[in-house]
Amino acid sequence: QSTDWTALGFSGLGAAITLLLAFAKSKLVWWSFHPIGYALANSYALEYFWSALFVGWFVKFWIVRYGGVKGYRMALPFFMGLILGDYVIASVWSIIGWALGVSTYRTFIF
Repeated sequence: QSTDWTALGFSGLGAAITLLLAFAKSKLVWWSFHPIGYALANSYALEYFWSALFVGWFVKFWIVRYGGVKGYRMALPFFMGLILGDYVIASVWSIIGWALGVSTYRTFIF
């Protein structure tokens, strides 16, 4: 089939907006929009992640308000550990399930 130039153009526009948001987020301290929010807002994934994103934003808001940048930097390893731990355990259980031929832990249920 032939190239769909309209779809390709809109894909390029989306990539350009994402790059612009990433640039603004990295250079402007006051910029509050994140490129991940743009990507998630245009997909079904926001249905699954909205509550986790809200809780993360809420906790970060209070840590920064009362702990400042120092409190944020002190809390960062803990929260990164939570994320990493979740995916490590999901990977281990997936390997166990594959090896035993049984259904085990699933990271996302669709």
